[in-house]
Amino acid sequence: MGNSIRPIDSDSYRYAPSVMSQLSFFPARKPDVNYIKKTNGRSAIIITPTEGKWSYGSVPRLFLLYIRTLIKNKDSRVDFESMTVNLGGSYRAMCEAMGASTGGKSKRLLLESIKNLACTHITLEHWVSDDSGMYESFPVAQKVCIDFGGEDKESYITFSSQMWSLLIEEAVPAQMSIIRNISNSALALDIYMWLAFRTNKLRSCGMKVPWKDLTVQFEDGDYPVKEFKRRFTTALNKVKESWPELKASLDEYGITVYPSISSIHSNGKIVDAVVVKEESDSCDGHVIKADVSCNSGQNDSSTDDIRNAANPF
Repeated sequence: MGNSIRPIDSDSYRYAPSVMSQLSFFPARKPDVNYIKKTNGRSAIIITPTEGKWSYGSVPRLFLLYIRTLIKNKDSRVDFESMTVNLGGSYRAMCEAMGASTGGKSKRLLLESIKNLACTHITLEHWVSDDSGMYESFPVAQKVCIDFGGEDKESYITFSSQMWSLLIEEAVPAQMSIIRNISNSALALDIYMWLAFRTNKLRSCGMKVPWKDLTVQFEDGDYPVKEFKRRFTTALNKVKESWPELKASLDEYGITVYPSISSIHSNGKIVDAVVVKEESDSCDGHVIKADVSCNSGQNDSSTDDIRNAANPF
């Protein structure tokens, strides 16, 4: 692989791994725990850092958006056989392509976050019954080399086969201008990717998701719902400022999302990516309550047509 990197057009689209659009993988703030576990029904995902060194905030989100976009576009920097992505020899060019800041102390923090991301372990659990199930644990990457020190240097990341499988699943298209506007808020990025995924699925029905399930989906551990409501409201408003066509409202129950003009519409152009197959709804324009219990084995049957709002599996 060469050591040069050409920036992706700043006005182009980005593509999110579909799993990132359904569940907040990485914490928004540095946790004071050894791992994070999110459970939905009989499935769970566990995120464990190496030696307690977390990748958190906007950086892991922007980085994986960048990686997934290179994969989606079959960029020459991607070696599909070895599951390796060349990050090039220019730190500034990589940051510009990611939509990340390059100034001040950000370089050390960004590179450290990418290293921590590569060393993170993911465990997927799914129980068939109380005494039988499937467990799969894997690192995000097999190897990462970060060296932006000179002309002959290059950086790259080689993903584990399991993580690569997640990265090459169907992608969720997102608008780069929106990503840049909200790039300093990890929660806003999570909400945007989730709504880009959800609104693409909605055809004629609205969808309601309660605060309880939103908290489990976007936060870590037993986060206070009252504080989450405040943070979620602020982050959603940031998204709506950049995506004014988004039809979503908040009330005491939670969030109600209605079919909206996609964020990827620009000058009448729509990207070619499709997140899900077309589905027919029989709700006659009504709102479906997505009462998804993240701690029980049974989900409300009304969620069958809209899928589980918190389940990535």
